[in-house]
Amino acid sequence: MRYRFGYLERQKKPEVADGRILGHEGIGIVEEVGEAVKNIKVGDKVIISCVSKCCTCDNCKIQLYSHCRNGGWILGYMIDGTQAEYVRNSLVPLPDNVNEEVALLLSDALPTAQLYSPAAIIVCDMDENRLKLAKELGATHTISPASGDVSKQVFAIVGEDGVDCAIEAVGIPATWNMCQDIVKPDGHIAVVGVHVQSVDFKLEKLWIKNLAITTGLVNANTTEMLMKAISSSSVDYTKMLTHRFKFSELEKAYDVFKHAAENQAMKVVLEAD
Repeated sequence: MRYRFGYLERQKKPEVADGRILGHEGIGIVEEVGEAVKNIKVGDKVIISCVSKCCTCDNCKIQLYSHCRNGGWILGYMIDGTQAEYVRNSLVPLPDNVNEEVALLLSDALPTAQLYSPAAIIVCDMDENRLKLAKELGATHTISPASGDVSKQVFAIVGEDGVDCAIEAVGIPATWNMCQDIVKPDGHIAVVGVHVQSVDFKLEKLWIKNLAITTGLVNANTTEMLMKAISSSSVDYTKMLTHRFKFSELEKAYDVFKHAAENQAMKVVLEAD
């Protein structure tokens, strides 16, 4: 819900058929399995992946599941998604010692920077509520653009070379430009924001910096590894789950998330009635 609704509303994608069932991340109980399925049985509680995969095409064989020839990231976009009574998709068994609601985040949006013990984790956002939560989840520094030039503030924290990794998670030219400015030589820019317009690529400044730039969608191939990490983590990820609604309150849930800042909403959880 978090990603798919906002993206479709901004893009107004014509290939999305009227009546398409939305829904991206989810937890479910297995009702039926195919004859060849060995690791999952009826009654198991499972994480529903945010991408669908066939495990037989050339892209799946290299774990590029978001570009599966027979599925990919189109769950809730080109094929019906999780906001339904029954869902058919790739699944990961959910251990008893992992919180169900935290497991929802594993399929798409779990904060993981602190797992690598960096010297600094800097979060930039316009929403003060999100910045407060970022601190609670492990950020060492937070910056609001309203407080002044973001790049200058980043350099004041890490030094004039800049950051090792800059993550562009919004999908607008301003944040992309900022990432180009603050990344250090031999650094990495990771673009996960959904861009809907062209941006400038400052190659005249970046060609000499030996950068790695990666783009694209999550492949959900680290879910099991992350599940082990959160089962022993001291971070309370449930703080990201700010609102809960029953399935019958779906429209209200969408409205709350559409106006996330004024509702202080982060992740919105839907439960079956």
